[in-house]
Amino acid sequence: MATLAELERALTDLPDDTYRVGAARARPATEVEVAALEQALGWPLPAELRALYLGWGVVSVEVVEAVWPRPQEHDVLPAWRFEPGVVVLGVGAAVPPALAALPARTDAMVARGELPWLRRIGTGLTCVLTPGGTAACGPGDDRAPWDGDPIEIILGELRQLAEGVARLRMLAEPATALVARGAAAAWTGPVATDVLTALLARPADELVPVMPALRGALAGATHVMGALDVIAVAGPAGFAAVADDVYALVGGGDAAWVLELLGKIGATDPRAIAAYRAGLADDDGDVVEHALTAIGAVAGAAPVRDLADAVRAVAEDHDDDDRRFQAIGALGRLGAPGFEAVVDAALDGADDDAFATLVGALRGLALVDSPLAAPLLARGRAIAPGSSSALAAIEALLAIGLRDPERMAPIARGFVARGGRW
Repeated sequence: MATLAELERALTDLPDDTYRVGAARARPATEVEVAALEQALGWPLPAELRALYLGWGVVSVEVVEAVWPRPQEHDVLPAWRFEPGVVVLGVGAAVPPALAALPARTDAMVARGELPWLRRIGTGLTCVLTPGGTAACGPGDDRAPWDGDPIEIILGELRQLAEGVARLRMLAEPATALVARGAAAAWTGPVATDVLTALLARPADELVPVMPALRGALAGATHVMGALDVIAVAGPAGFAAVADDVYALVGGGDAAWVLELLGKIGATDPRAIAAYRAGLADDDGDVVEHALTAIGAVAGAAPVRDLADAVRAVAEDHDDDDRRFQAIGALGRLGAPGFEAVVDAALDGADDDAFATLVGALRGLALVDSPLAAPLLARGRAIAPGSSSALAAIEALLAIGLRDPERMAPIARGFVARGGRW
């Protein structure tokens, strides 16, 4: 069991240039105040938490913003990035009301006889204490076990903050230092994950020279996708250094991600064409999807047009409508002969959902002056105004330049009138 002395050493050792530590040591909780808390709860506090209140009153630890930049609204980041600190909710006259434990109890906590005593800064995840142990309380008052005694839990939170600080500082390390870390960890485990994440933030010209060092990750079983993401950032020049290693993955469990990479870097060499062809024939729908996406990205290159027959086979025969329609869109991007006939065949008998999906797959194609304009608009006029696919269908039609204000305007107005719901 962890002791209060261990926690005090850990708090004292936190560097001032990295952490802000707050406490009420000048006026911690008194015996009378702690006893009043226990009386309100109806059960005694664990001895070490009681001692913490009597010595510190409250504890807050937060990483400074210069080290841990605060996420902005709409940022998409790992969950830990939103938790730059922790507070041990306190007891005593010197504790601000917002950091006091007893007032933080919700009605549900009172009903369960719980004390909220620890809270993560940022997300508000709260650890509650009962005579039977501890639990995490998340949004909606959900509960999940949180193992450990209070001091162990606090020390665990401090370790997590230190790990977050180390991850953030890695983002500033040069690519050479990062790949050395990855190699030292044999490109396995959380170290490899953190290294690859940090490499994504480095500029392409810095990544190109270290590409050969990623071969260990490409040959592993757990971090291939992360390594492929880094190669995509390095671009064609970086890919060239490890092309043999990447192409060796075609046909394996990472084929979908290889195809994604090839599309991102615009690969159209013979091996890339062969990889696209193999992807189109794969039994895994995800692989087929990535092959079609990649082909769409490089459709303007002459060698890719040789894939038209293989794409047409997917468009005509695949048992998944989404893949068939995606293949039809790829045919259009390839400028394949007979594209219009394939679209006409797909329109025949397509319900509203299928129509919306089909037209969505044609986004980016200039069809205003195409023979397809009339049949697409005609099918759009037949869509049920209250259908859940109606808005998606008219948005997709507009994206390919086809307008029908008389039919489209009522659908849009109805959608707004329903509060943006179907």
